[in-house]
Amino acid sequence: MVFPTIPDSLPKVFLLAGAALIIYYFYNNQVVSEKHSRLRETLIRASDSATNLSTRINFELELVDQKYKLFIDSMKFVGSKMKSMNDAEIAQTEKMLNERKQEIIDFRERIAQEQLAYQLKINDQNSIIRTIKDEGANDFDGSNEIPVYLGIFFLFLGYLGFINLQVNQNELLTRQIAQLPKHYDNCQSCGVKFNSVVKYGTEEDRTINKAFCYECYQDGEFERPNLTFSVLINEKKIKGFFAMRKIKNLDRWINSKWE
Repeated sequence: MVFPTIPDSLPKVFLLAGAALIIYYFYNNQVVSEKHSRLRETLIRASDSATNLSTRINFELELVDQKYKLFIDSMKFVGSKMKSMNDAEIAQTEKMLNERKQEIIDFRERIAQEQLAYQLKINDQNSIIRTIKDEGANDFDGSNEIPVYLGIFFLFLGYLGFINLQVNQNELLTRQIAQLPKHYDNCQSCGVKFNSVVKYGTEEDRTINKAFCYECYQDGEFERPNLTFSVLINEKKIKGFFAMRKIKNLDRWINSKWE
């Protein structure tokens, strides 16, 4: 069976393309792995930062609550003592309480502003975390597997191409060998062995015919064209199965063109 002829360079192109795609696949996997390592570190830092911000806000809110409770307790204590105070002491105490109250109010406003700022930072950190997770998901959406499948496909095509070339070369070599002239050690009519005494026969144009000896074949014709196998056996007194079979297998007696 002869496969369709293809250019000799085409299998090499397929193999090179397949190898390049597979190399790219492994290189890209390495790049993606390093990218994921960096994203993982960024994700950890972002998560830690969000956690720290949330902890700090909760701590400061608890501090405000504690200060407010202390202020209420001090108000109750001062209220119980104001009955024994004169007007100057009362005025001074009220001024102190108002300052303390204003201090707490200012502190609460500052905490509220910081809480808003921290909340915006937390939202930013959460946004970063979502972005990192989305990027990680996109890297493993299956599209990065395409190069390796294409690479394997091209390698397979290249392999088939080389098989095709090898088969065609074998077929060509077989035909060339078949067209080469056969080498005979014995005359293909009488069975005599060629040597320095037994010469080759000749064609009509005086070229040598290496299938028959000169006694059997000259000038493109058999010297005894009507010779039969039985007559040859009787003349040569050939006996025995193997000896007769050897003569029977000579070209003149098995090839119809000499009959």
